[in-house]
Amino acid sequence: MDKKIILKKLLSFFVDEKDIPSDLENMRLLWDDTFNNIDVNKVSDEVLKLEDQYLRLDILNRGLTNSEKLTTGSFSGNMSYHNSNRIYIWKGDITNIYADIVVNSIEYDSFINKQFNNSVFHKSGLRLVKKVNSIVKDCEFEYSDVFITRGYNLPCDLIIHVLLPNLENELTDDDLVTLKMAYINILECTNNNMMKIIVVPTLGINDGVKDIHKLAKLAITAIDEYLDKQSTIEKVIISVTSEEEYEIYKELLIGDNNA
Repeated sequence: MDKKIILKKLLSFFVDEKDIPSDLENMRLLWDDTFNNIDVNKVSDEVLKLEDQYLRLDILNRGLTNSEKLTTGSFSGNMSYHNSNRIYIWKGDITNIYADIVVNSIEYDSFINKQFNNSVFHKSGLRLVKKVNSIVKDCEFEYSDVFITRGYNLPCDLIIHVLLPNLENELTDDDLVTLKMAYINILECTNNNMMKIIVVPTLGINDGVKDIHKLAKLAITAIDEYLDKQSTIEKVIISVTSEEEYEIYKELLIGDNNA
């Protein structure tokens, strides 16, 4: 079935048919807005199946990266990091890469209030929202805690979800400790599940936090230290979203070999 037809049918469960746009791009935007306000406890199996069809067709049209074929390029030479050859920097949307595990960073307050509207939830779908809703209800969590789910409609086997505080402009020492523990918990979970390739977003970097260099160094150092242990992990891919972040991480991995 055509993706446009499926999406129109999906929208018709939540929106008056006269309000559904005729073009696919605006239909997508309307679905994104609608998604954020759906009560998943009232969603039918028919809706879930339609959304699965839509997302699986959508993934065929996205330019996906194969994590197994990703190379470090020419910037893995920093002798300060023992495992720089296992740390990769990749610029792109974390939902567009094939991998064993991807990481979904969730602000703690959003998690508690069941507000799941980032790209991982949108591209994985309502089944993931439903699953995480049940986890919120049944478990207690703190900052830097992780839990794991299936990938559902993402091109990965599993998703590790990590809970973080809402970070402000000036990062405190406690914030940095929390972020380092988050990386350790993510990698420990990956190792315990005997997965080889993990894609991690740049934890803590948002519009309000400006010291990207400090966060980048914390990330690479924490990952490098963890990989010194006996581990099944072969690749840790740090997913950045801007050229500025990419250059900062790249420079850290090149480093000064005489340092």
